[in-house]
Amino acid sequence: DRIGTRQTGGDWASRNWVAQTFANLAAGLQQGRRLTPQSKAYYSKAVAAYDTILAEAAARPDFAPSERALLAAKLRKAECLRHLGQFRDSLTLFAELLGAKPNMLDAQMAAAKTYQERGMAEDAKWYRYAWMGGRKDRKTGKNRIWGWAKIAQISARYPQYRNVFFDARYQLVWCRVAYARRQKGPARGKYLRMAKGDIRYTVELYP
Repeated sequence: DRIGTRQTGGDWASRNWVAQTFANLAAGLQQGRRLTPQSKAYYSKAVAAYDTILAEAAARPDFAPSERALLAAKLRKAECLRHLGQFRDSLTLFAELLGAKPNMLDAQMAAAKTYQERGMAEDAKWYRYAWMGGRKDRKTGKNRIWGWAKIAQISARYPQYRNVFFDARYQLVWCRVAYARRQKGPARGKYLRMAKGDIRYTVELYP
């Protein structure tokens, strides 16, 4: 198509526009979390377009206008991979960029959401990663991906991130309940009680 012809040649701005346009078209054609054939095709094209510009940036350090632009492209590619259900590749890319910029809050939230959606699509164990984090850094011994609990803990310190805090607390409870529902015996009650405690804590902290 005519958009795709702009993937080769051109500067960062035009090629990044191509990738983002494919991603926007895919999102517009998606039905909730369900991919239509058209949305899947456009997300795949977006990933391919991001691959080309990221490869160019790796070969030519002056190609990307800034480090921020490069990180944003990696973030958007990781989100496209999540939509395609390619969770492992998405999380690997999130871990890479968060290893460089651990305080990139939008990436931390997107990575936690990726674990959460992986729990919905695959094994329930990924819900635990969604709230506890994962992808431990070998040097620091800390999780590169924080998870909803730490996102809430960090964002609570800053009034400008109040909405992030409440969203993270909500997602934390959602993941605990979703995990509990797929357990049997005492484990089910344990995680439901934890979710209830999370709600009580938030209400007491912000009545």
